[in-house]
Amino acid sequence: MRYFWVLLISLISIPVNAEIQPLKVITIRIGTIVPERSSWMNQIYRFNEFIKKETKGNLKFIWWTSGVAGDEPEIIEKLKRNELDGAGLSGMGLGRIVSDVRVLELPFLFNDYEEVDYVRSKISPLLSKIFNSKGYELIGWVDQGFVYFFSKEEFRDISQIKGKRVWIWKEDPLAEALTEGFPEVTPYFEKVTLLKKILDEGMVDVIYFPPIGVISFQLYYGVKYVITPPITYGLGAFVMKKDVFDSLPDEYKEVIRKGADEFFPQFVRDVRRETEESISALNKFGIKKVTLNESTVSELRNRMRKVYDGLIGKLYPQYLLTQVLSTLAQFRVERK
Repeated sequence: MRYFWVLLISLISIPVNAEIQPLKVITIRIGTIVPERSSWMNQIYRFNEFIKKETKGNLKFIWWTSGVAGDEPEIIEKLKRNELDGAGLSGMGLGRIVSDVRVLELPFLFNDYEEVDYVRSKISPLLSKIFNSKGYELIGWVDQGFVYFFSKEEFRDISQIKGKRVWIWKEDPLAEALTEGFPEVTPYFEKVTLLKKILDEGMVDVIYFPPIGVISFQLYYGVKYVITPPITYGLGAFVMKKDVFDSLPDEYKEVIRKGADEFFPQFVRDVRRETEESISALNKFGIKKVTLNESTVSELRNRMRKVYDGLIGKLYPQYLLTQVLSTLAQFRVERK
């Protein structure tokens, strides 16, 4: 009976206007250079809505888009200073966390997306572990699509590009290394966030970019030709700081993983489809397609192979390059 009265008194003592406190809303701050109104962000916001719905609004991703958080090197610095919790990065930014990842962006490495998907699937577990060791959680891979040269003037062989000013993404060690394979050109180093400005002002003659990016970043008025075949594959991924990810309730982590598994593969498929559509759409802006001579492509492949070896120990270890090349060779044999 005593316990009954204690319980009754306790219940009576609770104010009648007391309310159950709602769960604390967790906000994840994410930086990216991707333009706000772009196909890439349209896909990301679908993922955002899924997260919001599944957590009843208690987990929110706030994206700082369009380079508001700076170029990718600056975004990485903000991650280190705990000013951001995650980032949507291209291979350049990912490489500043785990340089090994750039092995997937070597020029003239892949011929098509089937090769990309096969090789990436084989080394993805290893890369995920390396990201973890650096303090990051790899949430999911995305695509920029294949990357092409875009030029103010037509060129079909190396002699025609001699002396041209080629934009090189500032602070990108892979892009800088590629200039060694093009001694005929004059590199112009600048942030990607300033690319449209220098292109419009006539500071560069040639850029390299994914077609969908040329449209999203509104670079189409500054170029007249798209040069085929593509020179490389453009990698991308969404990463979070591991301490931030680990601090989330287990059910939220599961929602993020589920969302990544559901939306990111579709993200990749849509980007690839829109990349092809973008090449056609660029014709409306007067951009013509030009194909390099076969002899030129062959020479560039040979030049770039030397660049692969030159980056061993700088961006990636020998064993990883060997693994990628052997895996790719095996896939090509099996696919015949």
